[in-house]
Amino acid sequence: MESLSSKFSNKCGKATVSKSTVERLIISRQDYDVHVSICADLFWFIIASVKNPIANVDRVTDSIYKEILSVIPRNNIIPVHERIFCSLDTETTIKNARDNAVSGLDSFRTQPLTIVAGRPLWGEGLAGIQIWGLNESRLQSSIMEVSDSETNTKLGKTWVLNGNQFIVLQNLMDSSQIGNSPEEFRENQADLIFEKANRTLKQAGFSYKNVVRTWIYISRILDWYNSFNIVRNRKYASFGLRPTSSQETDGAPLPLPASTGIQGENSKESACVMDLLAIRPTNINSAVVTHLTNIKQKDAYKYGAAFSRGVCIKHDECTEIQVSGTAAIDRSGKSMYSDDPAAQISATIDNIEALLAPLKAS
Repeated sequence: MESLSSKFSNKCGKATVSKSTVERLIISRQDYDVHVSICADLFWFIIASVKNPIANVDRVTDSIYKEILSVIPRNNIIPVHERIFCSLDTETTIKNARDNAVSGLDSFRTQPLTIVAGRPLWGEGLAGIQIWGLNESRLQSSIMEVSDSETNTKLGKTWVLNGNQFIVLQNLMDSSQIGNSPEEFRENQADLIFEKANRTLKQAGFSYKNVVRTWIYISRILDWYNSFNIVRNRKYASFGLRPTSSQETDGAPLPLPASTGIQGENSKESACVMDLLAIRPTNINSAVVTHLTNIKQKDAYKYGAAFSRGVCIKHDECTEIQVSGTAAIDRSGKSMYSDDPAAQISATIDNIEALLAPLKAS
């Protein structure tokens, strides 16, 4: 495997590289940091965060993307999942700056994009960018685009690795106003989003049972999270994911997707926005997907939320652990330390460590 010094030019700024199977680089600038993690010269995870509250939004977005583009094209990296977190009043400015910066690179120019409200600490502007990319030369197929058959909107990308077909769908949303109240609007929109996901997966040769991870950004989550769970449970039952009575009592984790379900507003008045990852085995040498449970927490489906605590995906090249949204919740499903944010953060980290420990990860 080539060294980081050959991957990145000298202009990368302050860099720190870990001595492990995952190579890491930190690009530190006055207005932002870019963290790059590379596994087996195949998986590239890029996280950019803005740290200067007075940085010009247009300029800092342009600078971050040009920094990323200085690395990605010459390493044959194709983005397959991209998210931007910002205050929604700056969404148009940020997207225009991003589009201008990537206009010369087709793999980015046509890349679907999820933008959700994730304000920086100072309130307005760009908070951060997350990109997952793949070294296309290491795959058994080209990375192909996936579109909605009804609208021709690009929704994701699919590829083959080690005999397994992967797909990422993102920015799944619905803004229809079906029903007689805002509550019914939200529930019907969520229903239609799951239907769109299921339909698009089927068209690409997948089943919803192949979904291993979802990210769901829910508008006004405290107003209707219980209703959202009812909708998700109903849809998962129709997709064949509802647990049987024996599964509920044998102690084994259910094959439900790992998931993050958090508040995240969007500019399209959709009740929620969903991204997902699915894996379809195509031969006996398929990736091994293990659904995880946590000794410190009750499985989420037991209190009405249909997701696994995490999933472990064993590729030939490395092991990938997708950790679900995790909080300071005890085994009875109750929130802990409601008046102590520091204790909640500590308990959350403890819960994540307990999830990772059986995998000898940290």
